[in-house]
Amino acid sequence: MIVLMAPLIGRAQVNDTISNSLSSLNGKNVVDALSGRCAGVQVINPTGIEGISSRILIRGNQNITTNNQPLFVIDGVPMYNDNGLADVVGADWSFSDWGTMINNINLLDIDNVYILKGAEASIYGSRGGNGVVMINTNKGKKQNGLGITYSVSYRLTQPYLYRDVQNKYGMGVPDGYEVSSSSSWGPEMDGSDVMWWDGQIRSYSPQPDNLALMYHNSNQVVNNLSFQNAGDFGSVRVSFTDSRSNGIIDNNNSSQTTFYFGTLLNISKNVRADISFTYLKYNRNNCPVIGVSSDNISHNMLVGFPRSWKGIEAVDYENEDGTMKIWDNYPYYSANDSLFWNLYNHNIRLTRHKTYGTVKLIYDMTDWLSASARTSVDFDLDLYDTRYNASGSDGIQGAYYKTDLQKYYTLDGDFNITAHKNNLFDSKFSAALTFGGEMYYNYHYGLWAGTGTWANPGLFTIYNYTSASKAQLPGEYRYELRTNSVYGLLNLNWDNYLYLALTGRNDWTSALPIDNCSYFYPSVELSFVPTNAFKIDWNFIDFLKIKAAYGLSSVESVPYQLDYTYNVGLLGGNSFSTRPIVVPAVNLKPEIHRTFEAGFNVGMWNRFGMDFTCYNIYSYNLMLLSQKNPSSGAAYEIINAGEMSNRGVELTFGYDIVKRSDVNLQTGINFAINRNRVESLNGAEYLVIGELWGAYGPAIAAKVGDPYGNIYGWDYVYTYIDADGREYGPFYDADGKAIPLVNSDGRTYAVSDTRKPVGNTSPKFYGGLNLNGRWRDFSFNILIDTKIGGEIYSGTYMIAMQTGQSPETLYERDGNSLGNQGVILNGFIGVDENGNPIMNDIVISNYDKYILNYGGKGDYITSLGVFENSWVKLRELSLTYSLPESIVKKQKVFQQMQISLVGRDLFYIYKSLPDNISPEGTMGAGNAQGLEYAFYPDSRSFMISLKVGF
Repeated sequence: MIVLMAPLIGRAQVNDTISNSLSSLNGKNVVDALSGRCAGVQVINPTGIEGISSRILIRGNQNITTNNQPLFVIDGVPMYNDNGLADVVGADWSFSDWGTMINNINLLDIDNVYILKGAEASIYGSRGGNGVVMINTNKGKKQNGLGITYSVSYRLTQPYLYRDVQNKYGMGVPDGYEVSSSSSWGPEMDGSDVMWWDGQIRSYSPQPDNLALMYHNSNQVVNNLSFQNAGDFGSVRVSFTDSRSNGIIDNNNSSQTTFYFGTLLNISKNVRADISFTYLKYNRNNCPVIGVSSDNISHNMLVGFPRSWKGIEAVDYENEDGTMKIWDNYPYYSANDSLFWNLYNHNIRLTRHKTYGTVKLIYDMTDWLSASARTSVDFDLDLYDTRYNASGSDGIQGAYYKTDLQKYYTLDGDFNITAHKNNLFDSKFSAALTFGGEMYYNYHYGLWAGTGTWANPGLFTIYNYTSASKAQLPGEYRYELRTNSVYGLLNLNWDNYLYLALTGRNDWTSALPIDNCSYFYPSVELSFVPTNAFKIDWNFIDFLKIKAAYGLSSVESVPYQLDYTYNVGLLGGNSFSTRPIVVPAVNLKPEIHRTFEAGFNVGMWNRFGMDFTCYNIYSYNLMLLSQKNPSSGAAYEIINAGEMSNRGVELTFGYDIVKRSDVNLQTGINFAINRNRVESLNGAEYLVIGELWGAYGPAIAAKVGDPYGNIYGWDYVYTYIDADGREYGPFYDADGKAIPLVNSDGRTYAVSDTRKPVGNTSPKFYGGLNLNGRWRDFSFNILIDTKIGGEIYSGTYMIAMQTGQSPETLYERDGNSLGNQGVILNGFIGVDENGNPIMNDIVISNYDKYILNYGGKGDYITSLGVFENSWVKLRELSLTYSLPESIVKKQKVFQQMQISLVGRDLFYIYKSLPDNISPEGTMGAGNAQGLEYAFYPDSRSFMISLKVGF
């Protein structure tokens, strides 16, 4: 059982129904498991591929270019949800998203999760600016019997959300069938026999299932064996978990073995130990490629294969001798003819060894004074082994080998002394004071090397090359950061109705210059509980608390921004060094987040609870890259000049619908609104965060005065300029909609000269609904997750329209516009002598309309692909049966038995995107959210699990 709640420092719990139970363990990872469960916490979780990066935000984006995801703290071990796919960049970008290390946290070992927001996270100083997700593992509880528990689960994952396509017209152009065409603008697929591109006669017929040809159901089996118990010695839990799964495409599987040990140990009367240790080994083969890549199956299905594609080469890609089959007349020029060979023969294997744990000693010196010391370590060793099998009979052609070793090491330790006293000076006053210090050290190291042209067939080693000049030079990088801190916490309580919590933390970091390396982060929180203060009958109000808080926090600074770092290479046998294009910061400061918040908690009728919070966050000193004059020899300079604000409200309430001994039914709703605004970019018009197709496609950018996450792209032109330079327009139709300008040939719309804002990704609100109940020995849980508002650019839609795959193209192709004559672009083509618009009346083919006006890379009108992205999803449905206690007591073997059925990511109750495009198919887990292209189909999963205690 995982319980999600806020920490209770100087606070009181309102009602158990406000806590959200993560009763199902079917989430892909701990981030995915938080979807829809906590107000103000937004999870962006692409569901197409198992094991890829998820994104989590607490109270929206607060940084412009740096990380916006929270700090994770697992039993005191700090971790970040990074190292996966961040922001899309480049003209023809592609990426294999191997996921983040947070994915490897074993859900079966988690006891509870706390979310720290705003001022609550100030105690983490330079790492708490984006909030904190605190995870505590299960360190054992008192058990009957042996205390041994065995569980096994089987999960079936089914790809299901394929985009809608037309199945009427196949390969070719409007003039007729064309065997070499990758588009679907050909004649109607009537089943007639035609000559196929491989010289065989086949029927020219619809292929409604070809999008699903390369996908199949996947499965996962998880076995867990654990022991736990508690007594005078304390408590202990030992757990072993083995997980094995395959992917929804071939040659893609993973496994993880996890060993966990946790204990709360009473060493003596006054000394206790809190110890946890986790070791895991994770293996993954061939993470699917995402993006504009010839190895992305979804990309090829979109731009390369027409609707009449039969998938011949998908099963006939290899010769009898095991070499790659070469097709002499392969027609699909936009597709990769080696796609399917590569799928099985271009192998990359990730082997990850991860060890993390904490040892904490607590010494109770007196009944009012205690001291503790903790040391935590997180060590990761990742090995990426790349092996491309030779495609030719010589065993050399197409062969490649690369090894990539990455090491991550974090050491964190602290000490503190706490004094606490109730009824201080024989009064109603209670106080607790803590003073401590912390040392944090983070180190990354990477080393990689690969081969060039091979000298020997079948030899996978970096020494296998024909000459030194044809070997791939090794690469190396280092990352090192140290932060030292002192902190203090003061909690004051007057008669359990007036609380004051003060915190202060000072950090010294190696990433900042000596004059700015020290920063102080204070916070203050005041709480008043009228129901305890006034000893009167509040009738239906059981509990009421009013609260307000203020705090400063920051995000961890990135090292090596203070001086030049040089890249070393080899040219013509001679070594050379290159200076970076970014000028280091002169007076770098930490990015600061200043938070004000206020709200109340209320409990009513002994069955209703509500928590309301409103907040205002102002972020300043945000790091930006300022453009410099190219004549200076550099392109950018790092400066602290960005400013951004976030304002919002969070509302959580729970209600016990039925409260009886044999029947219980509860509901919980969380709801959040966040409005942010970019306040300053140091005079820049806008700042690009990420781009699809580089400078030739849409971008996510920040603009002063707008919410964070503007979509920039090419837009319609609404004004006309005559030969004398006079400007006319814009003009509006009867519905008040601006009329676009059409070029003089009538074939294309006029396109803006530069990219303009055409949408924004910020949602209007997001939240979740949780309904759980129990009837005798049965329990169930329903979770609905939602996001309303915010826009997305769908490159999938734009390309599907251009290539004739979209069902939307059928209306005009079937003669429903001007019959067989064609279409007329809706717009005006100029003005008359009175300055009135002349509406376009030039008839063009529907082929020209879609080929010339829809598309991705290039100056196509981006606006055509921008849509509102609202959705409501049935995230989880579970049913559990527990063996009755009466039966358990009668038999001498089992202490408990439980069977569960769980469905996850089942379906969208509502979604606003066209053509069945995935609402959660965004590219990457970085700041550039709102760009979608050629994503893999969404998947849903069904799990059955059995848990037995002895």
